[in-house]
Amino acid sequence: MFSPKYTISNTVLKNIGVIDASKELIASFAISKTWKEKLAQDAEEELIFYALSLEGIKLPEDYFSSSKEQTPDNQGSNIAASNFFNTLKSLREIRKQFEETNTYFLTQDTLLNLHATLSQDLIQADQAGQYRTRQLAIKNILNGEVVYSPPPSAEVPYLVEDLINFINSPEGKDLHPIIKAGVVQFEVYRVHPFAQFSNSVGLFLATLLLYLDGYGVEDALSFTEYFDATLTDYYKIMQSCARESLKETDERDITVWLEYFVKGVTLKILELKEKIERVAKDSHARDYLGEKVELTERQVMILDYLKKHGSMRNKDFRKIFPDFSDDTVLREVKFLKKKGLVKKEGNTKKATYVLA
Repeated sequence: MFSPKYTISNTVLKNIGVIDASKELIASFAISKTWKEKLAQDAEEELIFYALSLEGIKLPEDYFSSSKEQTPDNQGSNIAASNFFNTLKSLREIRKQFEETNTYFLTQDTLLNLHATLSQDLIQADQAGQYRTRQLAIKNILNGEVVYSPPPSAEVPYLVEDLINFINSPEGKDLHPIIKAGVVQFEVYRVHPFAQFSNSVGLFLATLLLYLDGYGVEDALSFTEYFDATLTDYYKIMQSCARESLKETDERDITVWLEYFVKGVTLKILELKEKIERVAKDSHARDYLGEKVELTERQVMILDYLKKHGSMRNKDFRKIFPDFSDDTVLREVKFLKKKGLVKKEGNTKKATYVLA
């Protein structure tokens, strides 16, 4: 049976703690349904945009905000984006089904159906949702160099079955969801079950597991941008671990990959936490004032300081903003005071500012 080898390093342990704490904090913020839908949509578009980029399919930066006119130049990318969108939709439908039983049991069909949806009308119909039948040479998309040869095609069904059995096993279900997602994404890459789109199948299967284990964070968490931004490291680490192909599975150490994967999830959930915290504060200001208020980053930091310390005086300005003049900070304070979010106690330079 498939049994991954790795070490829970101090780096992984620390980042898992940050992820769990951030997840709980995000859940505590009260934001509107409209904002939740907006954040989920942003994450969906980010996941699709950068997942396609990892497959070598580049969408225009403004793809999701522009018209999608069908031309010979963009027809393929439009089909690919539609397929990836439909795949995400199917993941949420799977999650909805499993929520009724509070457990899940995946099969090889789960993997095959993911591939069929991702690759529809992009490859030959008889290859969509079918394991590869030939040996592959995996190339680095940055320079075209052959860097890895996955296991023989005859072994693919058995290797996938081992992975699926691991996911469904007590050992797999007891794994921390982030660790499990990282293990699964790597193993799909190593096996490369399909002639094309194996990378995306691994990414979407990992995303599905996060959904099923409650780590979708209201569907607002996406980490594909991290992979795209660190593409050299992504392939270097993936291929370094995968190239230990002469060793048995239980001897192949993937600690370096898990450190990289968990770091990416940590960075993205911290980014999401800061965004939601900002939204929550904007929403609080709007509710308090009966109007929409767009706070600047400096204004949010001032409110943060007051929340933590209770009050602030002019001499505290440089502690918060060492790179800005007192007059600049005072203008931000006056805006918050004008909106009724901050009030002034006392006069002249000894004045104290507190939350209203």
